[in-house]
Amino acid sequence: MRTSHIKILLGISLLSLSSQIRSQSTQTRPTVSVSVYETLTLAEKAVEKEDYKQAMALVRTELLKDPGNPYLLYNYGLAAYLAKDYKIARDAWGRLKSLEGENQKLGRDLASLSLFQLGNADVKEAMKFEQARNTNDALLLYRRALSLYQFSVNMEGDGSKKAKNNLENTQKKFVALISSTSTKRLDSLEKKFSAEQKRTDTRKKRWGLDSIESKLRDVQTDLEEALSRDPEYETAQQGLKKSKELLEDVTLENARLSRDNLRKMLENNKFRNQESKLNTIDSVLERYDEVLEVNPDNTEAQDEKGALAREAAENILDAAMKDVESSEKHMEKKDERRAIASLEKAQEKLEDALSLDSTSPKIQQAESENREKLADLKEKRADALVDKAETESNPDRKVKSLETAVNDYEDVQNMKETEDAGLQQKLEDAQKSLAKAHEESGDKLTKSSDWMDQFMALETGKETDHSQKSENELQTDISKMERGIKEYEMASNLDPSLESAKTSREQAKQKLSELRDGLNKKRLSEEKKQAAQTSDQDGEPTAPEDTTAEIDFENENLRDLKVTRDIFRQRNYDTDRQDVKRDW
Repeated sequence: MRTSHIKILLGISLLSLSSQIRSQSTQTRPTVSVSVYETLTLAEKAVEKEDYKQAMALVRTELLKDPGNPYLLYNYGLAAYLAKDYKIARDAWGRLKSLEGENQKLGRDLASLSLFQLGNADVKEAMKFEQARNTNDALLLYRRALSLYQFSVNMEGDGSKKAKNNLENTQKKFVALISSTSTKRLDSLEKKFSAEQKRTDTRKKRWGLDSIESKLRDVQTDLEEALSRDPEYETAQQGLKKSKELLEDVTLENARLSRDNLRKMLENNKFRNQESKLNTIDSVLERYDEVLEVNPDNTEAQDEKGALAREAAENILDAAMKDVESSEKHMEKKDERRAIASLEKAQEKLEDALSLDSTSPKIQQAESENREKLADLKEKRADALVDKAETESNPDRKVKSLETAVNDYEDVQNMKETEDAGLQQKLEDAQKSLAKAHEESGDKLTKSSDWMDQFMALETGKETDHSQKSENELQTDISKMERGIKEYEMASNLDPSLESAKTSREQAKQKLSELRDGLNKKRLSEEKKQAAQTSDQDGEPTAPEDTTAEIDFENENLRDLKVTRDIFRQRNYDTDRQDVKRDW
């Protein structure tokens, strides 16, 4: 039914509506060209076939030629409205109000009257849905009608006054309908809540309470909308008050259900890890926060939340003290690493306990004592690692030791309540040592290749030619060079005054560029060689390879097999001369 009302609007706008506007004013109106008339006629036929996109396309084509034509703007907005492209419809009709000159009054009149008519069509359909007790669709159409009427009023045209009257009447209908509907839904939800309170299956009870809570919030939103349109409407006021009281009861019941489940889990320690336990506790406390959002003065929720937080904090404290006991056992066995790990777990739990109950003297004391003990152990371990690094010859192991030491010193700094100048000096010294260790590691990676090349040059009397290396060997050297550059960067970041690391980094970058060039040349050479071999083949079958023949190490053709003497010898060189293996 509603479509039939809308369909004829396009024709009314061009013929009847424009003539009505002319009769209401002696001002000369712009005439409609033949091209515009024909386009609108075709568009009207498309609307009758419910091909609204086609109608939009037809009007748009003409509108591009004459953007200020009020008839085209009006009909383009109408076609977009029918196509449910409401943004374009609003934009098109909005431009009618901004027209100037002779089109200004006509544009506003067209827009205000058309929006007024569209609002009327929605109201008629809404009333039919209301009579059929389809309140959802009725409310939807009333909302849209109110929006259209308001838009018409804002146009300040001939239809604005009529739209204002209809706006007031439709608003009363809308407020009455949404308030009565919300009241009925509240009564139904209240009965459902009473039934859920008696349910013994906790899982189904939770689902039921969550569903009631969600629906109550929807009802609350509807009633707030009604009051935003009519703040004095008594039915909406009473309904909103009742919905808040019921929502408060439902959220409190849900919070208690979650609390009881949490207590069982804490008693049986049914958590994957500490993080899972803390997340579960937080989620239950948030349930109580939802109650307090509805009513901040709910003393039951306040007391229960505080008691639950203290219970959870006490439970976490007990778990932390077990970690402390475990640490003491590890120390008896001289297992410092595991002792520190246990104290770190305890510290994490104690901080979680304090976040739940920051006023407990027992938790405060346990956290302070554990923090001091952990700081003392970490500082001793860092001192030992620094001493060990001084005698370590392997740069990689030295880096690992010093990195752990630096991290430990930083952790100790964060754990101590006051500044410690001695600790700060230890940290700075460890950072400088770590920077030097990174530089040594970079030297090992980047300069080992240089040393090998120089050694081979002395032994063979020839300069190193990168083209004589295989792709794998070049890629290995490139990878070492890249890692070495990163080590130099780490050294410079830790100690900006270490100029030797900066110089070595630049040299390594130059060497990396040479190696990459060598690899590219090697690949190009191999590609050319393969292409030449392919072109020389005559298609005749070849005899199978004799695998029993003795390998000739001097045969250059066997270089790709990586068994030539030079490559074999290079592979037996380590980075330090004392590790050269002379077993050939």
